[in-house]
Amino acid sequence: TPVKGRYFCLEALSPQANDNIAAIAEFDVLGADGKPVSREHWKIRYADSEETRSGNRTADKIFDLQESTFWHTSYFSAAKHKFPHQIVINLGEDKIVTGFSYLPRAEADKTGMIKDYRVYLKMTPFKL
Repeated sequence: TPVKGRYFCLEALSPQANDNIAAIAEFDVLGADGKPVSREHWKIRYADSEETRSGNRTADKIFDLQESTFWHTSYFSAAKHKFPHQIVINLGEDKIVTGFSYLPRAEADKTGMIKDYRVYLKMTPFKL
């Protein structure tokens, strides 16, 4: 069912592997026509964890059009920051949303595959 909103939250509930890691290489929100909406005005509003000690692993990498960069939850605090993991995107304007798609990390046998998830869409910011 199409829903109108500006703030999109992906909540990763569990991993494919037995770890506390989530990762996303590319992310799209699908519009009323089922095609990806423009990412031009997107901003990360919140990420509960991100790997900042190694380059190109911050949350904003999910919409940089580079499959080799990706959001990755922190290796350092994986034991402390267990699932669920959340990432919130300000879409920059109100959008009609019908779904989403995500591309996991491209490397074989790497951590971060998301098994179960929930999505939320709101017109107003989430209370963080």
